[in-house]
Amino acid sequence: MNEAATLCRSDRLDAVKIGTARLERKFRFMKATILVLVILGFSKLPGFSHVVTQSYLQLHLVGKSEVHLVWKIPAAHLDEMILIDSNDDFKITWGEVQAAKERIAQFVNIALRMEASEISAPFSLEKIEIDDIETIVHLSLTLKWKSPNGKALSRIQSDLFKLFDSTHRLVVTHDFGGSAEFFTLNARNPAFQLSAH
Repeated sequence: MNEAATLCRSDRLDAVKIGTARLERKFRFMKATILVLVILGFSKLPGFSHVVTQSYLQLHLVGKSEVHLVWKIPAAHLDEMILIDSNDDFKITWGEVQAAKERIAQFVNIALRMEASEISAPFSLEKIEIDDIETIVHLSLTLKWKSPNGKALSRIQSDLFKLFDSTHRLVVTHDFGGSAEFFTLNARNPAFQLSAH
């Protein structure tokens, strides 16, 4: 075999190697692309990726045995838990909120519990309003709670973390001691014992 033929065959072999390397690189790129798409697809599934949510509960003591509350919950998060957006258009309307009022009241009494000397009483849902907190739409729930035995509120507990969302944070503020104080309820600390007031 002459030198020209040898060079020609060598060039063809190099071309095959280059072509093979390009195919391998494209295949690796395709695999990586598919993997990314799969991850992105699964990330949209419930439970794969979860943004920690936070709600705000304000307690105001009226007399000794009645508490007025305002609970501000992100509307989208409340929708995930009890379904407010009935037509699944990703828009929560005032009509849908009103239609879900009974479910919202049931949710409050399932997710939240207040006791006076270890005896609990239900909440009454007085009013629902729409409120914006840091550009996030919240439903502001005005509630009333009356002590079942005339004694002062002694304990507050939330089962929201156990029943609905283990990552949620509930920030509670109150003025029982004459000045504003706050504490946070979460999955690790779902209850708070109030000092005598």
